Amino acid sequence: MHLSSGYTVDEQTGDRCVFTWNKSSFPDPARLATLYKENGMRLFANIKPWLLKTHPEYDHLAKQHGLVWQPDEANLSLDGHPATLWQWRAGANTKGLASYIDFTSKAGYKFWQEKASSTLL
Repeated sequence: MHLSSGYTVDEQTGDRCVFTWNKSSFPDPARLATLYKENGMRLFANIKPWLLKTHPEYDHLAKQHGLVWQPDEANLSLDGHPATLWQWRAGANTKGLASYIDFTSKAGYKFWQEKASSTLL
């Protein structure tokens, strides 16, 4: 069963934040996965490779330089900030600023690996 990104909708912002569960719609993700597995089906989740700036872990990952970085133009150092672009956030015609996870960085790779194995059953 393919889970579209609707399972990630944040109740406060309405944004779809990867590696989160909308507990109102999916109160027990582990039980959901177990029920599907017991019936011979597997779940796979739609995971976007970016975090919206409204994601609850965006600032934490940015501080660790786990996002694709926009270097300081003057000296090409990491004194800049995460590179941002507009991405779809939720619903028709909505967009928000986001940054791609930097899979070449230790922090970005570790974040993805931990979240994919612990958050998504």
